[in-house]
This record gives sequence, structure tokens and C-alpha cells, in this order.
Amino acid sequence: SRSMNDGAIGIQRIWRGYYAKINYGYDLMDIITVQSVGRRCIAQIHVNGMSRNMNRASAEIQRAWRGYHAKINFGCDLMGIILVQSMCRRFISRIRVAHMLKTMGNASTEIQRMWRGYNAKQSYGLDRRSIISIQSMCRRFLAKKAVARHYALRKIQSTVRMWMAERLYFNLRRCICMIQGLIRRFLALIHVRTLKFRIAQSPPDDRDPSEVEEERYRKIATGDESSKPFFEIEPISMGIVSVDNRSDTPGTQSLPGLH
Repeated sequence: SRSMNDGAIGIQRIWRGYYAKINYGYDLMDIITVQSVGRRCIAQIHVNGMSRNMNRASAEIQRAWRGYHAKINFGCDLMGIILVQSMCRRFISRIRVAHMLKTMGNASTEIQRMWRGYNAKQSYGLDRRSIISIQSMCRRFLAKKAVARHYALRKIQSTVRMWMAERLYFNLRRCICMIQGLIRRFLALIHVRTLKFRIAQSPPDDRDPSEVEEERYRKIATGDESSKPFFEIEPISMGIVSVDNRSDTPGTQSLPGLH
């Protein structure tokens, strides 16, 4: 019974495989038929569209054919021209070779001469190129050396000029400070002597000096006393002239010892 069961299972397996193959074949034929019908419809639509533009298509075909024909004719004509040129050059070369053989008599001498000339030209070109390369390298080295030397000279010049400018600046500054000190000292001396002279010329006053100064500042503030300079320097004698606005001082008098 077990062998019968195995046989039945094998028969069923074979039958199912055969049935599946038959179904697959039918399905494939159906699919192919549907695709054929669809492609036929698409082709029919495309043909109908082409029939609408038949004139344009025919003109395009004619243009393509004429272009192809023109290219073929051009190629044939070009090949014919090249062939004719080749034949003419061959004929001219044969005439020249025959003339060379007749005039020179020895072709080997001419070939050697041409080869030696060619070899000499090649050697000259190589030697010339090598010489130019060496000259270029030498000139580059000399140019770099000159540029470095020029840069060093410019650096030295800039350093020296900066040092000279700084030295000149410090010298001028020291001289200006000295001149300013002398002028300020001279003006202070003149101011002190002028004050001493005015104090000597003023009448004696028993009041306190601080009260006198306060009264004087108050007059200056109220405008009773004009704010004139303490002294004037004469342009010729460089003397010091006292200026006093009081009515009891007769004019101006020069300070003694400052002429």
C-alpha cells in the first residue's frame, strides 16, 4: 500500500507539473496575443499619424537621400581627385628620379648626401636646443643672483635711511627742545624783571599784598583796568618797555640792563 501511495503521489506530481506547463503556455499565448493586438493598434495609430504628415516625411526622406547621395558623390569625386593627384605625383617623381639618375649617375652618392644633411640638421637642432637650455639655466641663475643682490642692497639702503631719519629726527627734536627751553627761560626772565620793575615804580602801599592782588583781579574782571601786556619788545633794540595805564606814570620807560 505504501508503494501504491508513492506511485499515486508521483502521478499527481507529474500531472500537476504537466497541467501547470499547459496553463503557463496558454497564459503566455494570451499575453503575446494581447501584446500583439496592442502593438498593432499603436502601429496603426502611428501609421495614421504618418499618413497625415506624408508630405513632410517624403520631403525629409528626399532630403536625407539627397544628402547621402551628395556625400557619396563627394567621396567618390574626392577619391578620384586623390587618385589623379597620386598618379600625377608618381609620374612627376618618376621623371625627377630618371632625371637625377641621368644627371648624377650615382644614386648612392645622392642618398648619402641627403642622409648626411638630414643627420647634420638633426644633430644641429639637438645641440642648439641643449645650448639654449644651458644658456636659459645660466641666465636664470644670474638673474636670481642679481635680484637677491638688489634686494639686499635695497634692504641695506632702507635700514641706513631709516637710521639716518631717526637720527635726524632725534637731533631736530633735541635742538627744538633746547631752543624752546632757551626761549621760555628768556621770556620768564623778562617777565620776572618786568614785574620787579613795576613793583619798584609803584608807590608804597601799606596794605597786604594779597589784598592788592585781589583788588587788581577785581578791576580786571569788572573792566576798570585794561588787560594790556606786561611788556613790549622793541623791534630794533630788543628792549623791554613797561606799560602802565595809571595817569601818574608818565608814558613808558625801558628796563635797564635788558638792551
